[in-house]
Amino acid sequence: MNQESKSLENKQIRFVTFHPSFSYEDFIEGLTAKETDNGSVSYKMDPGIFKDVCTDAKEAYRQTPEGQQAPPYVLIIDEINRGNLAKIFGETITQLELDKRLDADEEVELSLAHSGDPFVVPPNLYLIGTMNTADQSISLVDAALRRRFGFLSFPPEYEVFEEAYDFKEMDPELTRVLEASITALEIINRNILDTGELGKGKQVGHSYLLNHESVDDVVNAWRFNILPLLDEYYFGDIERLQSVLFETESSALFDVERREIDTFDRETLLAELEGLQTRSAYDV
Repeated sequence: MNQESKSLENKQIRFVTFHPSFSYEDFIEGLTAKETDNGSVSYKMDPGIFKDVCTDAKEAYRQTPEGQQAPPYVLIIDEINRGNLAKIFGETITQLELDKRLDADEEVELSLAHSGDPFVVPPNLYLIGTMNTADQSISLVDAALRRRFGFLSFPPEYEVFEEAYDFKEMDPELTRVLEASITALEIINRNILDTGELGKGKQVGHSYLLNHESVDDVVNAWRFNILPLLDEYYFGDIERLQSVLFETESSALFDVERREIDTFDRETLLAELEGLQTRSAYDV
C-alpha cells in the first residue's frame, strides 16, 4: 500500500476515523446551519467525505478514455467498527458491492435521503477499513457489511526488527535487552495462541518494540504499554497472567498482593525476560 500510494495524488486518498457519534450526516450528507448577515439562520446541504470522494472518483472515471483504467481513489476508514455502520452508510451500503456500482451489470443508483440527489458508487473507488479486534469494548463488523469487504489479518511480524535495528552496531546492552524482548514477545504470543483463552486477535503487536534508542525506552515500553495490555486481557488476574503467559508462579514484574504491575529496573526486566526464554526452551 505504501509503495502504491506514492504514485497517487493526495486528492485520491482520503482518510476518516469512525467513532460512536459519527453519523450519516458526517459521512454522506447533512444540513448545516449558518447565521446570515441580518441575523437569520440559513441551512445548507453539505456533502460528507464519502459523497465527496465518490463525486471525484466518478468524475475521473467519466473522463478516462475507453480502454484505459480509471485512476483509483481510496477512502481509508480507521477504527471502522467503532461507528454504527448501518446508520453511517445508510442506503448506500448496497452500492458497495462491485456488481451494484456505476456501469456494472446490476448498477444501483439511489436518491439520497436528505437531498434526493442521485447517487452511485464508481468502480474506481476502494474502501479500506482498519479495526482492532482485540478491543472488547467495541463490536465487530455485522454480517451485512462484512460480506461486502474482504478481510486480511495482520499478525505480529518479527522480521521487521532486523530491518529496524542494526544490532551489530548498537550498544551491547541495548542489543541484549531488545533481543530478549523480541524473544519474550514471540513466546508470549505463542502462549496466547496455545492457551485458547484469548484468541489470535489478542497477540501483542511488534510496534511496541520499535523505535527505541535506549534501554530505558524498552523498559518503559514493557512497564507502560505491554504489561498493562496483558493485565487488561486478564482483568487484573495477575496469578493467571504469570502462569499462562510468563510460565511461572512468581515474577518480579508484578506485585501479586496489590494485584498490579510492579516498578522494576532494567536488570530486573532482563532477568525476567531471559528467565522466560529459559523456561520456554525447557518446556520444549
